[in-house]
Amino acid sequence: MTCEENPFKISSGDGWISGVAHKPSKKAPLVLMLHGYTGHHIEDHRLYVDIARKLCAEGIGTVRFDYRGHGDSSGEFEDFDIDEAIKDAENAFTYASSLDFVDKEKIGLLGLSMGGYIAVKLASEVNAKSIVLISPGLRVPMINVNVPTQDGYIYMDALRIKAENAKKVLQRMSGEAYEFAPRLNQPFLIIHAKDDPVVPFSSSEEFIGKLGSKNKHLLSFEKGGHVLSDYGVRRKAYSEIVDWFSKTL
Repeated sequence: MTCEENPFKISSGDGWISGVAHKPSKKAPLVLMLHGYTGHHIEDHRLYVDIARKLCAEGIGTVRFDYRGHGDSSGEFEDFDIDEAIKDAENAFTYASSLDFVDKEKIGLLGLSMGGYIAVKLASEVNAKSIVLISPGLRVPMINVNVPTQDGYIYMDALRIKAENAKKVLQRMSGEAYEFAPRLNQPFLIIHAKDDPVVPFSSSEEFIGKLGSKNKHLLSFEKGGHVLSDYGVRRKAYSEIVDWFSKTL
């Protein structure tokens, strides 16, 4: 199927968010893609580009974007606030729903890492029909780590973030999503590698057990790390994601 890839920029909060909309050649379902902490709408080794193009080839549109303070969107990473990122996601969902090619009753969510937490939060608030989570940041053990600060900031290689905002990110991803789980009835696919060094695989096992949905599946891999870095694992994940949304949207 022929697909258009159209850049966009919309207002959000005190700035704007930008990204790319993948448009199939006819009326279509759509998946809103939510990236991870310090990530962007392309994601690790083009993970989100690949997924978006494979979905579009099967007649499913996508919107992938950068939160404020990330990628091409406005703001600085050091000011990043996860609550503002949730507002960005809400605004992106509204934008996606307004696109003329989108079947508004068939919008799904896909979230990686922190984007997995945001997808769960968003799914509890909007009419999302199906959800895919990759290595979702649902219970991150770093919450108990005493991270050193300097002048009120935490430094991460070439980046820094206000310590209070970093703490808020970790607090949100320390189990809050489990509160939403019992009332979420949408189809859920969770993809997680058992050797993930950032988010423990057991957190996805726990979450899927608490989900209210009757259509839920945990796809596990022995290797792949946090962002499915293994070539074969990633191709298998692509296939499963396309198949899942094709059946549930």
